[in-house]
Amino acid sequence: MGKVIAVANQKGGTGKTSCAVHLLHWCSQKGKSLLIDADSQESSTRWLEGQGYNCQVERDPENLFELAIDAAENYQYVIIDCPASLGEVTKAAIYCAELVLVPVQPGVLDVDSASKTFRHIKHAQKVRKDGTPYGLAFINRATKRTRALKEAKEYLRQYTHVGLAKTIIYQRQLIQDAPASRATAFTLDGAAAVEVAELYQSLFKEALPNL
Repeated sequence: MGKVIAVANQKGGTGKTSCAVHLLHWCSQKGKSLLIDADSQESSTRWLEGQGYNCQVERDPENLFELAIDAAENYQYVIIDCPASLGEVTKAAIYCAELVLVPVQPGVLDVDSASKTFRHIKHAQKVRKDGTPYGLAFINRATKRTRALKEAKEYLRQYTHVGLAKTIIYQRQLIQDAPASRATAFTLDGAAAVEVAELYQSLFKEALPNL
């Protein structure tokens, strides 16, 4: 069976799609991979259009659950780009995932909002009783040496059932511009692309250490 990985946070604008698309590219270098776009905006689908990646749209929660489980029999990695809500679609993604990545922007309101996603991860862990899904939060769109970044780290460490990645994804214009180029930091040229690609690679190695 392949791994099902959900990228989830009820708050919009945290960088779920950027994470999911970069993760798809990285996983595709390791094995056959599929991205399931569960967001009504279909941002990842439009980003990946014409690029040769495996991508499928599914926003019905029951269909999503079945699709992800069935796809794990044919793909090594199934990545779910969740919508900005804690509706039934996101819950279905969390319940069928082995790993849930939670991008969190530094800031009290952003971190507090993420706590609801953490709670559903904990619920799923209790139901499944095998320690999964493993939750890993990571700080995204951060600015170095700021009070907000420091406070976010301290606040996120209190959630003992969810890990906090050592890797921090810092605010970079290249990440914002990548969708328009139908590209990722892994496929763009230049020093900025190399820097961002290294950050994502470090994060994904933390999340999937045996990959």
